[in-house]
Amino acid sequence: MMSDQCIRDLSDLSDKINFVRACNSGIGTVDSSDQVNSPDHYKSGGIEAIEYIKAKLSNEEFAGYLRGNIIKYVSRANLKGSELQDYEKAQWYLRKLIEEKNEK
Repeated sequence: MMSDQCIRDLSDLSDKINFVRACNSGIGTVDSSDQVNSPDHYKSGGIEAIEYIKAKLSNEEFAGYLRGNIIKYVSRANLKGSELQDYEKAQWYLRKLIEEKNEK
């Protein structure tokens, strides 16, 4: 079970992440209904899954995770649901990978 302090820290981190995203996008707040950039089901627990995964992996492991997701979404794009949405998701992971490489 997480301590109250850990929960507050995660909440603060989530607020900071959303603030930075809003500033970088220039459009205000992140659209919570956006199924590509910020799906609601990825924000359970007050932090987006991608940020939690990044915190648990080394830089090299996280880059591999991002590359794997790019391959996954491109490979199955024409096999299910919205082909365009899968390409947009692959593009999201590619942008994230480029962002991570630029931070080094």
